[in-house]
Amino acid sequence: MNILHTVELYSPIQGGAQEVVKQISERLVCKCHNVTIATTYCKDRNFKDLHGVHIEEFDVSGNSIRGIKEGKKGEVDRYIEFVKNGHFDIMMNYAAQQWTADCIMPHIEYVNFPAIFAPCGFSGLYNRNYDDYFSQIPNYLRNYAAHILHSSVYRDAQFYRDNDIPFHVITNAASETEFNSPTQINFRKKYGIAENVPLLLTVGSHTGYKGHRLVIEAFREANIGKSVLVIIGNTVSNDNCLMDCKRRAWRSYLYSMGKKKVLVLDIPRDEVIAAYQAADVFVFGSNIECSPLVLFEAMASATPFIASNAGNSEEIAQWSEAGFIVQSEVNENGYVYASRTEFAQKIENVLADKNTLEKMKQKGKENWKKRFTWDFISTEYEKLYSEVITNHKQ
Repeated sequence: MNILHTVELYSPIQGGAQEVVKQISERLVCKCHNVTIATTYCKDRNFKDLHGVHIEEFDVSGNSIRGIKEGKKGEVDRYIEFVKNGHFDIMMNYAAQQWTADCIMPHIEYVNFPAIFAPCGFSGLYNRNYDDYFSQIPNYLRNYAAHILHSSVYRDAQFYRDNDIPFHVITNAASETEFNSPTQINFRKKYGIAENVPLLLTVGSHTGYKGHRLVIEAFREANIGKSVLVIIGNTVSNDNCLMDCKRRAWRSYLYSMGKKKVLVLDIPRDEVIAAYQAADVFVFGSNIECSPLVLFEAMASATPFIASNAGNSEEIAQWSEAGFIVQSEVNENGYVYASRTEFAQKIENVLADKNTLEKMKQKGKENWKKRFTWDFISTEYEKLYSEVITNHKQ
């Protein structure tokens, strides 16, 4: 198959959506398919091909509500023509509310090959600024040959049901190449964390919505003695929570008289994997998600997790048998907020019950190996693509 994937951002830029597309694309190449990525121009990208995947850049940003911006005139038209005139067998648009999907949706019926849409959660569904967007989008969605959702219970699934649009559920995953073998990095030794000290971990960019404040405060409140919380994340803009995280980390250290230490790190991927494998518990207090990759990575690293009820976290906890969910309140914009005290109580309970902790580690790893590796999931994409192409030719 000659496949086109569109996604707002792509490597070397890090993030959830681009990671999903990257993992699927590279594995489809390994299965002898041709894959092209259409994405935003990045000044730090000094390559046109990565691990067999070809990258086409367009100097465009934004979305249809915030506004589509062109770095140079004519880039949107060039993108539309690239898609419409492309010699592809199939296209998958990944994620709504960003330009690569918003610009091509009105033209899908004029594209000569079938297209699949993966909305990735509809994060703005409850935002009043997007009312017009979501009143118009069902008409565009019906022009797609198929739809991929990561969950049958999240808000995008309900939106599809309300509009009588069928969809396929293909979950997210974690990389077998990263998590199948023990790391060669001793994370605890490198960062001065004793083996007998409880180590909690959270991973997520400093957007202000990944729950860093919640997990720091819950960690500080939890009665678990001398312990360490590691926060790993990069900054994605000038408007971020990095300095707030560092201030709260320092306060936790002072208030606990040095017993509670919070490390705020931005480290290479191999060290991130080592942190997962070294941690006792993964904690995730995010306010908004679709289907968080970090919970699949916790599962893959045999690290039990405690999470807010963002996205389909509760569903992942059920699939993995390796997680506890802190029930959360949802505001009018669809953001979830978990109780700091309840989160702290979960941390205390999990660390105190060594037998349950060990069983959850084993269950998580076993269930990940069975159905949540990227190799397994990419085969699901491949099957759907092949089926859609066959139906289109009939």
